[in-house]
Amino acid sequence: KGEYDKALKHHQKSLNIKLKILGEEHPDVAASYNNLGVTYYSKGEFDKVIEFYQKSLNIKLKILGDTHPDVALSYINLGNTYDSRRDYENASYYYKRAIQSCVYKENDFLKVNSIIQLIKGLNCFSKTLCLKYNLIHNPQFLNQAIDYANQALAALNYQQSTLTEESSKSFHLSQHYPIYEQAISVSLLKADVDPNDTLRHNTFTYAEKSKAALLQAQIKAAAALAFAGIPASLLEQEHKLR
Repeated sequence: KGEYDKALKHHQKSLNIKLKILGEEHPDVAASYNNLGVTYYSKGEFDKVIEFYQKSLNIKLKILGDTHPDVALSYINLGNTYDSRRDYENASYYYKRAIQSCVYKENDFLKVNSIIQLIKGLNCFSKTLCLKYNLIHNPQFLNQAIDYANQALAALNYQQSTLTEESSKSFHLSQHYPIYEQAISVSLLKADVDPNDTLRHNTFTYAEKSKAALLQAQIKAAAALAFAGIPASLLEQEHKLR
């Protein structure tokens, strides 16, 4: 807790300086508001989180407009905060706004301004729809959750198709294994109420892809540790602790 309080003082001091020099409507000021929101999120003070995320978003909207990746990220941050408060209606609202900010129409990725933010938005919305389904068992929420999970997978596949370097493909794939985890989760939910062999087969496929993506992440982490010059004996101990 003490570390978070120190971080808050640092971010507030930084914000005050930026406000004096740059004024309210500046990207660096928006970044400081966002940093305050992130720190309050770590403390679990969600009212404060929403206050500062909203201030950051308002500045970005004035400077960048509604269809920009940074604006989409702010919507996602707000969605995550409401999701943590179990306010799934507001979470859904902000995830939908994030998807719209990416200039996305269903399964049309050519005009999308940030495939990374789109994947996040689609996957987060799918997860929230699953939570709504678990609360009231409305089949509409489950069907929507599957739809958005599939769109997130399609966006991930599109991203992979646009990359030429294997290292880039591996990097981005390693970042997105939670996408496969969500596809597995929602497919299993659907399979419980719909005895469809295709759903269980899809779950197996997603599980294999999730393992591959997780392996890529572990390889990347091991390579980073080795590059940092950490002795092999310590790397071996670190591996055993995983």
